[in-house]
Amino acid sequence: MCFLSSTRLAAVAWFCSALCPNPSLAADGELSPKTVAEYRAALHMDDHTRAMYNAITNNDIGLLSLNRDILRHHNDLFNHKIKTSAITNQLASGRCWLFAGLNVLRPELLLKHKAGKFEFSQTYLAFWDKMEKANTFLEDVIELADRD
Repeated sequence: MCFLSSTRLAAVAWFCSALCPNPSLAADGELSPKTVAEYRAALHMDDHTRAMYNAITNNDIGLLSLNRDILRHHNDLFNHKIKTSAITNQLASGRCWLFAGLNVLRPELLLKHKAGKFEFSQTYLAFWDKMEKANTFLEDVIELADRD
């Protein structure tokens, strides 16, 4: 038996639904063996259909659906550039949101205060983030203390 990836399975489903008029789905919306048989019976595999079937089932649907004209005319230039300085590395701490925010703020602070090199304390802000989350949790516990 052949197993398809979810991307390829989605592509085959799209292909079948595009070619098969009025598919009869099971009452709860599921594909029944009868529906699959109807899809197969309604599919006429001419040369054009065979080429589409082979392309869809052997390639990434995202690549197949890419519109090259839009890509060719896309302007990847930006009209506003944010000044940056050295990037800080969060490693695997799960605080990318914090590091990204501070990396955006740091150049403005360096420019305003004419500082040579400066780095915000991510640890300090992460501590207070956790403290606020813990406080919110405890406030919720106090609010719900009278419930089972």
